[in-house]
Amino acid sequence: MTNSVLIDIDTIDDPRNPVGRLVHAATVIDQVFGDGYAKAHPELVAAQIQTGELAAIADHLGNIAEQLGASNVERCGLETDRRRIEEKDEGVSAAIVDLNKWQSREPETDDPNGK
Repeated sequence: MTNSVLIDIDTIDDPRNPVGRLVHAATVIDQVFGDGYAKAHPELVAAQIQTGELAAIADHLGNIAEQLGASNVERCGLETDRRRIEEKDEGVSAAIVDLNKWQSREPETDDPNGK
């Protein structure tokens, strides 16, 4: 018996479904670093998806708190959590920029004259 996953090709790039988020993350990473980079670095795709999911959860929790009439979201700790998630997102973005700079650097040589 084989395992198969049915994917609606019309909604494959819809960010509202898990496969769509995966496709979107891989596409963006390939656009930034070049074709095939996402496939070669699945940990980067996972980090991108995880960061987006955490930000969406924080937004959702903030909306729930507002709907419940929480006058002080900070009291519930939701705003603090949202800031932490945004800081992690910025950290992932900075790491991507650093990685891109590192990949485009001149190769180092063992020759003290730089040759």
